[in-house]
Amino acid sequence: MRRCTSRIKRTARQDTRRRLLQASTSLTPPRLSSSSVATFSIQAFTIVPIFAALALNRKNAPVWPGMLVYYLLYYNSTLNMMRQWMAMGVLLLAFRLLLRKKYIGCLLMFCLAFSFHYSSLIFLPIVCVWWFLSRFKRCTLAEGRIQISTKTLMVVLIFALGVLVLMNLKLILQLVVQLGLDRFTNYLTGDALSLMMGQVILRLPLIGVAIFSWKRLRKATPEAAFYMAMLLMDLLAAQIVSIAKYALRISYFFACFSVLLVPYLFKYQKTRFEKTTVALILTGFYALYWVYFYVYTGAHETYPYRFSFMGF
Repeated sequence: MRRCTSRIKRTARQDTRRRLLQASTSLTPPRLSSSSVATFSIQAFTIVPIFAALALNRKNAPVWPGMLVYYLLYYNSTLNMMRQWMAMGVLLLAFRLLLRKKYIGCLLMFCLAFSFHYSSLIFLPIVCVWWFLSRFKRCTLAEGRIQISTKTLMVVLIFALGVLVLMNLKLILQLVVQLGLDRFTNYLTGDALSLMMGQVILRLPLIGVAIFSWKRLRKATPEAAFYMAMLLMDLLAAQIVSIAKYALRISYFFACFSVLLVPYLFKYQKTRFEKTTVALILTGFYALYWVYFYVYTGAHETYPYRFSFMGF
């Protein structure tokens, strides 16, 4: 009887140990593959600099709206444009360091971005635009009842120059070749230029909110004119998609500055109603864009599911 009881107890203890071993094994994470480690590292190199650029300005504007814009508009594209988005994330941090007069850090970040992707060279004319706009002090030109600030006038001038460049892409293409940047000719080579209404509609809500909040935006940040110039340059650069499908990658370098702009638009409104309205308009529109562009059309092939109503 005693032997039987001891055997039962021993068997019960063995079963308990076996179950504990199985449970501990199931809780142990699977061995990481080299591809998962590479993907994690690439996303870290993209997300961390963008978050750092926003966090360095958290006293003036919240961080979460900028990250929201990044995840809804750009995150899926980063899975296919990895090197370029790594470069753009670092360039946003470089620009933030430039605003804080950390010139050595800015230069190091630019060199790092250039090592990721040669198209980072476009950051140089972007900095020239920022420097040009920062030279003008805030003053107003008045003619009768019409009043316009000098920086607003310069933004209009930059937009006009952008239109002029867009109308003379062949000359720009020749200049690119003469500078030895032949690898970028695929971004500018194609047939006749035409208006891309889809690209215009995508950018209208943010441009409209920025214009609506223009006076408050100028008081909130001295870079308001620069951010508006980037929005308009993004709008123009996106039109090149009509002649070259890879041209949208050029516009991303201007569009990524919306990550730094949107937090100001969320915070600096007159009333709580206006803050809520702006937040709902931009968040709702970008959420719809994410569903339509990445889920429904399957752009960048990053959404893993398909639904019966899609028809494919």
